[in-house]
Amino acid sequence: MPFLHVRRSMAFNNLHFSPNIVKIVFIVGTKNSGKTTAAEYIVGELARLGYKVGTVKHIHHEFTIDTEGKDTYRMRKAGASMVVSISPSEVAVMRRPEDEDNEFKKVAQQMSSEGFDFLVVEGFKMLSGGIHQGFKILTCKTKEELDELLTELPQIDAISGIVSEKLSRVEYQGVPLVAIPRDGGRLIDMLLSGR
Repeated sequence: MPFLHVRRSMAFNNLHFSPNIVKIVFIVGTKNSGKTTAAEYIVGELARLGYKVGTVKHIHHEFTIDTEGKDTYRMRKAGASMVVSISPSEVAVMRRPEDEDNEFKKVAQQMSSEGFDFLVVEGFKMLSGGIHQGFKILTCKTKEELDELLTELPQIDAISGIVSEKLSRVEYQGVPLVAIPRDGGRLIDMLLSGR
């Protein structure tokens, strides 16, 4: 993918990102399996270490942050292609999306150009399967879900979520098992070292 600008080394899934290129961390898995817990932990730890971190959450159903009757809603209904609201605490950009894959690429490019160090992505399971760059964490509730998803998704770098608490191992099928928060430091070390 041209927006990542990465070079591969000989090491297992080790990525070297060019300066000012955001490092992407995908967290994918089943519903209520620990994706948000893993994302929140990673974001908090990386921010605490001084990294600039952004997030993207994939929402499968229709969703809007806008509220019917508000000024921004009225401007969108009037036909504006993009509506931006700016307050002392946040900036919100609302526009009609293209397809989800292209929107993700645009967001990754923007965060890269704005100097973000990491982009933590929750969801986008199908998109992550087609991208070989980035660090991929799989969360599941059961060993059966884990086995199924490991066959669907290539190049998983770590396993976390509820299943990581149930399996009393350090790795599963050669992939590190990382329970959050107990083994969270190990996961952060893996992210920072590119392993």
